[in-house]
Amino acid sequence: MQSILKNEIRIFFLIILVGILLYAHHLHHPFQFDSLSAIKENPRLNDPAQLFSLEFFVREYFDRGLLRMSLALNATLDGVDSFGYHLANLLIHLINSILVFCVTTRMMETFLTGPALIISKRQIRGMSFFATMIFLCHPLQTESVIQVISRSELLAATFYLGAFLLFQNIVQPRGTMTECKRKSNCIGAAICILGLFVCGFSVKQTLITLPAMLLLYYLCSAGAASKLAAWLNKWRWVLGTIALVGLTLLFRKLLTDETFLTGPSQAGQWIGRKSYLLTQPSVLVFYYLKLIFFPINLNIDPHITMVSQWGSLRFWSPLLAIIGSVLLAFRVSQSRVFFFCVAWYFIVASPSSSIVTLLDLAAEHRIYLAGLGPVWILSLAWVRGINLFSKSKSQSQKSFLNATGVALTVMILISLSGLTLLRVEVWQTPFRLWQDALKKSPNAFRPHNNLGKAYYEMKEPETAVQHFRKSIAIEPLHPEPHYNLASVLLDFGRNREAELEYRTALRSNPDYFQAYVGLGSALVKNGLPDEAIDSFRQALKSHQRVTDHPEYPVAHLNIGEALARQGRYPHEIQQWQIAVQQQPSLIEAHYNLGTAWLITGELKSAEQAFLTCLKLDAGFDHAHFNLARVYQKQNLWDRANDHLQVFIDQKGPHAGAYFEMAVNHQQAGRFNEAESFYLKSIELDSRNLYANLNLGHLFMSTGKKDLAKTQLQRALSLNPPKNLAAEIKQLLEELE
Repeated sequence: MQSILKNEIRIFFLIILVGILLYAHHLHHPFQFDSLSAIKENPRLNDPAQLFSLEFFVREYFDRGLLRMSLALNATLDGVDSFGYHLANLLIHLINSILVFCVTTRMMETFLTGPALIISKRQIRGMSFFATMIFLCHPLQTESVIQVISRSELLAATFYLGAFLLFQNIVQPRGTMTECKRKSNCIGAAICILGLFVCGFSVKQTLITLPAMLLLYYLCSAGAASKLAAWLNKWRWVLGTIALVGLTLLFRKLLTDETFLTGPSQAGQWIGRKSYLLTQPSVLVFYYLKLIFFPINLNIDPHITMVSQWGSLRFWSPLLAIIGSVLLAFRVSQSRVFFFCVAWYFIVASPSSSIVTLLDLAAEHRIYLAGLGPVWILSLAWVRGINLFSKSKSQSQKSFLNATGVALTVMILISLSGLTLLRVEVWQTPFRLWQDALKKSPNAFRPHNNLGKAYYEMKEPETAVQHFRKSIAIEPLHPEPHYNLASVLLDFGRNREAELEYRTALRSNPDYFQAYVGLGSALVKNGLPDEAIDSFRQALKSHQRVTDHPEYPVAHLNIGEALARQGRYPHEIQQWQIAVQQQPSLIEAHYNLGTAWLITGELKSAEQAFLTCLKLDAGFDHAHFNLARVYQKQNLWDRANDHLQVFIDQKGPHAGAYFEMAVNHQQAGRFNEAESFYLKSIELDSRNLYANLNLGHLFMSTGKKDLAKTQLQRALSLNPPKNLAAEIKQLLEELE
C-alpha cells in the first residue's frame, strides 16, 4: 500500500511539473478575446466584494454565478493583473489532470477484470498515466487553460470529475469495512456529490449530463446481474417508448420555439436552433475528433459549413456514424468500457452540441472534458495492442515490445507537448492570435474584425480601418465590425461617417447598447445633444433588456456630459453621481463631478472628487491640475503648487501649469519665483495674454518700469478684448 501511495505521489508530482513547463511562460500574457469584456471591461469587478454573498449566488445561479465569484476572487487579489487569473486556470487544469488519473485508474480497474480481460494492475496504471498525460499535454486544451473566461470549462470539469470519483468509491469501495460504516460513507459521498453538482451547475450547465453518466457507469460496471439493470431490461420497451415520445415532443417544441428553455439570444437570431442542431453531428465527428487524434491547424475561429436542410448528407452521414459507433462499442466486448467511453464523449459534449444555440458552431474549449472519451479509447487500444503483439512471444521479445511501446508513448507525449508550446505562443498577444486565425480562415469576418482591434490597440488606426472594412465586406449584416469602424472614425473626427456606421450596427442589432452609447457620442460631436441624450437613454433600456441589470454607469456618464454641454446644472451632477454609485471606480465620472463642483463653488466636494481620482490613478495628471485650482480658490497656494508640480513632472513642461504656479507665488508674495514661472510660461506660449499682462503688473509692483512697459506693450499687441485693452493703455500712460 505504501509503495502504491509513493508511486501515485510521484505521478502527481510529474503531472504538476509537466503542466508548469507547458504553461508557466504564459502567466504574464495579457487577457484575450472574450476575457477582455468579462474582466477588464466588466464594471462589477471594480467592486468585487459585492459578488461575495449568498444573495448574489442565488440570484445569479443560472447565469454562471459561481464562475463570476471565482473571477471576483481574482479581482480582489490581483485587480486586473492577468498573472493571477492565468495562474488560477493553470492550477485548476493541474487538479483536473490528477482527478483524471484517479478516475481512469478506478474505471479501468472496474471494467478490465475477469478471465476474458487479463490486464495487469501495472498496465492499468500505465494506461491511466498515458491517458492523463494526453489530457494534460494535448494542444486542444490550450484554449481552455489560456483563455481566462474558459475557466467555466475547467471549473465545471473539476466538479464533474470530483463527483464522478466519489460515485466510483460508492459503487466500488476499497478496503474492508462494516456494513454500517459502508452505508455512512455512501450517504456522506452522496451528499458531497449533490453539493458538487449544485455548485458545478452554477459554473456551466455541462453538469446536467452528470446524472446520466453516473447511471450509465453503474449499469456498465454492475452488469446485467444488477437489480436496476434487470428492471430496465424488463421494462425496456415501455421506457423506450416513453423516452421516444418525450424526446419527440421536446424536439418539436425546441424547433418551433426558438426561445424555449434558453430565452432569446443573438445566436438564435443569427444561426437558428434548427441549423445549429443539424450542423453539430458533423462538428462532433469530422471536426472535434479530427483535432483529438490529429491536433494540427487549431483555430480560434474555425470555418464550419452550416447545415440547414434535414436531407443533407452532412447531417445524416455523421449522425449514422454516431449511431454506428455506439452500437459497435456496445457489441465489441464483454466489458462495457468501450461503450462507456464512446457514450462519455457524445453525452458530455451534448449540451453545447445539440439544443443550446451558440454563436460559434465549434470551439475548442467545449471538448475539454468530453475529449476524455476518445483519449480513454486510445490509451486502452494502445495497451491492448501491445498485449496482442506480445502474445505467444518469448520473454525477450515481450521486453522489446514493451520498451518499444514505452518509447512510442514518450514520442507521442513529446509531440503533443511541442504542439501545445507552439499553440501557447500563438496565444501570446491578440495580434498573433488573430493573425493565425486569418491565415487559417481567410474568408471569415471575425479574424479581420479582431485583427483590426489589435491594430487599433497598437496605435495603427489606418490599418485597423482596412481590416474592419474587409470584415464588413465579408459579413455586411454583422453589427460588431460596423461598431468598431465607427469608433475609429469618431477618433479621426469623421463624426458623420461614424454616426452612419453606428446606425448600421443598430439596424442589425436593435439591442446593441454599446452602439447606442457610441451613436450618442457622435451626435454630441455633431451638435445634437438632445438626440444624443435620447440615444444614451436608449442604451440604458437595451442594456437592461440584454443583461437583466439596470446598472449601466457608462450611459449615465455620457448623459451627464451631454447635459453639461447644454449647461443644465445640476442635472449632469445627478447623472455622474448615479454613475459613481453604480461603478465606484469610474474615474471619468469622479473627475467630471469634481470639475462641476469646482465651477459651482462646492470646493470641499470638488476636492474629495479629485482626491478619489488620484486614489484610483495616481498618474491622472488632469486631476492634479484641477485639484490645484481648488486649493487656489481656498488661498492654499503652496498645496496648489505641489499638485501643479506633480502635473508638470508627469506631463512635462506646460505653459498653463507654469502660469498657475506663477499666480500662486505672486499671491503668496514670492515675486522672484512668480517672475520666473511667468517667463517659463511665456517661453512655451508667447501669445499667452494673461501671462504677459500679469508679468507686466508684477514688474510695475516691483518698480521695474521699463520691463513693465515692454511686457504690457506685448500684451497689447495680442489683441485683447476692448475693456482689457483700455486698461492696458491706461497702465502704459501711467508708466510714461
